[in-house]
Amino acid sequence: MTRLAVALALVPWAVAQTTPNFSGVWELNQAQSKSSGHAPDRMRCKIDQQGSTFAVTFRVTARGETQQETQKYAIGQESKTEMHGAPMTSHAEWDGATLAVRSVAVFAGKELRLADRWSLSADGNTLTFAERHQYGADPEAEDVHIPTRKPKTSISSTGGRPSPGSRTRRLKWPKRYTRIYRSSKAFQRRACGQ
Repeated sequence: MTRLAVALALVPWAVAQTTPNFSGVWELNQAQSKSSGHAPDRMRCKIDQQGSTFAVTFRVTARGETQQETQKYAIGQESKTEMHGAPMTSHAEWDGATLAVRSVAVFAGKELRLADRWSLSADGNTLTFAERHQYGADPEAEDVHIPTRKPKTSISSTGGRPSPGSRTRRLKWPKRYTRIYRSSKAFQRRACGQ
């Protein structure tokens, strides 16, 4: 009986050890991805995973239009959010090392059913986001998006700012510009009677 109690106590720890952390900035690899319809021109996602909270922000450019949307899931619980302004209910859970998310959104009185599966490559640099979807009575389809991890030091992941610890070169004005600037300040002081 004691062994059974110890084994049951270790189950949550073992599950926590096998679940990957998807956190990071990811860029779609068009060549490896498969789309059932019109593939996006560009897709980038930022994932923030902390404990049982999984938040993903998608920025998708298709046909010259860019849209951004954030989805938040509480793993092991039902989550209510929106998709393109429509109410959506999701349930996320671990299936081994894969995060499985089932969602239902309602558009124009019809249900859009989504079954997403998120998995990470062994080296942690390639994400597989497979999504089966069905809208109303339409046939079911599947998209498989393969994004790759962007480096933490890339400028794009820091919003255009240099990453912490990176070396930046300080630009110096040529001496002649400094003289012109100083002489214009002296001129302004003389003209104002100071």
